[in-house]
Amino acid sequence: MNTGKVKDKRIFILFLVIVLMLFLCVLSVQNIYAWLNDGTSEVSNSFNPNNIQIDICETDTDDGDSDKYTNTYEMIPDEDISKDPTIEVPKDTLDAWIFVQLEELDNFAFYMTYEIDDEWNTLGKDYPGVFYMPLASSSENQSIPVLKDNLVRLNEGIGKDEINAMTDKPKLRITAYGIQQAGFPSPEDAWKELNGK
Repeated sequence: MNTGKVKDKRIFILFLVIVLMLFLCVLSVQNIYAWLNDGTSEVSNSFNPNNIQIDICETDTDDGDSDKYTNTYEMIPDEDISKDPTIEVPKDTLDAWIFVQLEELDNFAFYMTYEIDDEWNTLGKDYPGVFYMPLASSSENQSIPVLKDNLVRLNEGIGKDEINAMTDKPKLRITAYGIQQAGFPSPEDAWKELNGK
């Protein structure tokens, strides 16, 4: 019998035993490591922006410009003028402060008058022509009238002579604004934020 070959086989077997023991040790350590560092499945979140999106529109008077934002009305003595500016708020909008600002231009107050719809509140004497309302989120689209009875009226005493003597056509500019209620405890705070003050 060749002792050199037997010795080589023993060394080889010893080497295999050592490798097998190392392998078992590594498996054992990995199992302990896995047990000490248990984890869960991944949770993936996305965050959607939620903007306050409003629009203001009114019935087009068919004045030829095909623009629902600009209308021309006929001033006829002793007749009210139908005018229906409406603020449209899409469903699922956040709770918001809604504002409307009415600006009377080119002697509007001399010729005409209007009343704001009952749903609106006056922002205060420091903010002439600005009205507000708190609006709760809704699962439905919301439409908010601006003018009471959707009317503008000629002032008493304004007749054909006064209308014909006009040099500038009176204008009523109506602008709507919206901002989230969260972070703005009062309508004054919200309005100041909207106007950068």
